[in-house]
Amino acid sequence: MEPEWLTRHIDEGLFPHVERFAGTWRFSSASLVRARRMRQLERDFDAVPELAALVAICWKKWMTCGHACGGPGRASASPDLS
Repeated sequence: MEPEWLTRHIDEGLFPHVERFAGTWRFSSASLVRARRMRQLERDFDAVPELAALVAICWKKWMTCGHACGGPGRASASPDLS
């Protein structure tokens, strides 16, 4: 991930829980995963940063929601194609 990309997104407020300590940015592991996913969405789909941030958040919630929303946590992981 390019430092310029990361700095620009931090300055735009797309990583609200990032802290700066002694001149170094500190990320949680969840924020780092989100940053990687955002960068991939922007690159692969030419998504604007705000959309990539929203999709990254929704993706995390979908992956953990379980049966109620049809996420991978449900009993049957195969999609209902009927």
